Formats: sequence, structure tokens, C-alpha cells
Amino acid sequence: MNTFGNLGGTAMPLLIGLSLKWWDSWNISLMTVAFFYRFSAACWLGIKPDEKIPNT
Repeated sequence: MNTFGNLGGTAMPLLIGLSLKWWDSWNISLMTVAFFYRFSAACWLGIKPDEKIPNT
């Protein structure tokens, strides 16, 4: 889980730079970041911390 967080933190400056170059707009870049934050929050709501993980 921490690995994917670090990958996102590493990739975000590159993605922001590319979106600024493609669309020449900070609005689209920031809306993209807001979308990913909202998506992450929605995924977080699906986690049930009191539920045990079954053994595989």
C-alpha cells in the first residue's frame, strides 16, 4: 500500500507537467488531482477495518 502511495507522489509532478503542456490550463490539472483525491476517498470508504481478512 505504501508503495503505491509513493508511486503516486513520484508520478504526480510529471502528470501535472504533461497536463499543463497539453491543455495549457491549471484548471484542468487541478481538477485531475481533485478527481484522484475523490476517487481515493471513495475507495477508502469501502475499507472495513473491523472485518478480519480470511486466510488463504
